[in-house]
Amino acid sequence: MKKLFIPTLITLVATLYFGCAKKKTNVEFDISYSTDIAVPTYSAANQTYTFNTNDILTYMGSELEKNGTNADLVGEIKYTQFNVAVKTPTTGQSINFIKQMRFYVNAINQPEQQVAFKYNDKNDTIKPVDKSTSFKINDVNLKNRFLENSVYFYVKLMPAYIPVSTTITVTHNIHVKAITQ
Repeated sequence: MKKLFIPTLITLVATLYFGCAKKKTNVEFDISYSTDIAVPTYSAANQTYTFNTNDILTYMGSELEKNGTNADLVGEIKYTQFNVAVKTPTTGQSINFIKQMRFYVNAINQPEQQVAFKYNDKNDTIKPVDKSTSFKINDVNLKNRFLENSVYFYVKLMPAYIPVSTTITVTHNIHVKAITQ
């Protein structure tokens, strides 16, 4: 009787434990943002200038809820796409005024993190007629920044020449990996 009781008990406990456990499902989705940035006009070319953008609302709470998860279950948030295009002026201005440009994402109580960059050089040129360009993306987890209500860019720009007053549109996609229960 004892020989049957112990294996039966173990089987019963295992069935109850594993049979009642909630299934976890991996959830992945993208969120697209578009941000207009006024590029300050500078007095000299080939010098690095820095500036901050306005806050970018993340709407992360509603995006997570829409996708059946919450902030506690997010594993990582990474950039998948980062493009810059000239918005104004609509004629004559190309994006090739960029000699170097680096974007850093900041949020409250978070250190700055470089997320994208472009070096307009022999390996990665911007043609004089280009109105837009893709930036290279750093492979970093931005979870702690994008789980805040807002983020902002800290931008380091070295213009190749002095551009006219220009507004650029930054389109950026982030990829969220989370789980549901």
